[in-house]
Amino acid sequence: MGPILMKHRGYNILPQREGYFMFAFHSPVHVALFHRDFQAALLKVVWPARYKELIHTRPVYSDPTHLTPENLIYRLLAERAQQEPSAS
Repeated sequence: MGPILMKHRGYNILPQREGYFMFAFHSPVHVALFHRDFQAALLKVVWPARYKELIHTRPVYSDPTHLTPENLIYRLLAERAQQEPSAS
């Protein structure tokens, strides 16, 4: 998670217990892009087979081409982020 957090100019502002995090970002755009990349990284993890059967841990997919207000906002944020200078 650390490299993705740094990529999107995020900071762990308060050390928490295992599995709990509190982050701060420079802008809402960075938050949205962090969450997009973090979710993509979670899909690449090799999880125990049992997790795919449980209701709270099984993967949930959506159709990214389906326009909802949430997807529209995300697309606008992503376009804006492309225009911002990178953190490097």
